[in-house]
Amino acid sequence: MISPEMLRRYPFFHSLSHEQINRLAMISSGVEFAAGEWILREGEPPDRLYLIVEGDVDICLQVGGTAQDVLAFTTVTSGAVLGWSALIAERRFASARARTPVSAIAMDGARLLALCEEDEALGYRIMRRIAGVIYERLRNVTYQLVSLIPTAGS
Repeated sequence: MISPEMLRRYPFFHSLSHEQINRLAMISSGVEFAAGEWILREGEPPDRLYLIVEGDVDICLQVGGTAQDVLAFTTVTSGAVLGWSALIAERRFASARARTPVSAIAMDGARLLALCEEDEALGYRIMRRIAGVIYERLRNVTYQLVSLIPTAGS
């Protein structure tokens, strides 16, 4: 368990009540990752949601036949949420690797989902935040793809 005050520092949790934050703190723990260490692996069962406290993390997709054949398509930093698939999917969509040493808050995915189902107001707020994370990532990847399209006259 981490202190509820630690969660209150992050905008992701600002709309939650003290009771809701206390309940989330009870299913959370602090974790550390060394630079180069995998935090999430594409295709694995999603068991944790992470909030990056400090450090940089590359989000990667598998692009070849071996575990080393990955493409980092974006980098996230302090305050970012990783592992949203813990709430909405049976498998991880992408991988995440620590670019620098990383400190994070890990939330038990099954227990978080149970809390969201038990407290519909909490579930709604968490899912709205997760939708925002997905939107931002999709927007960033879309801009990257559009930048690859040749324009007239180039």
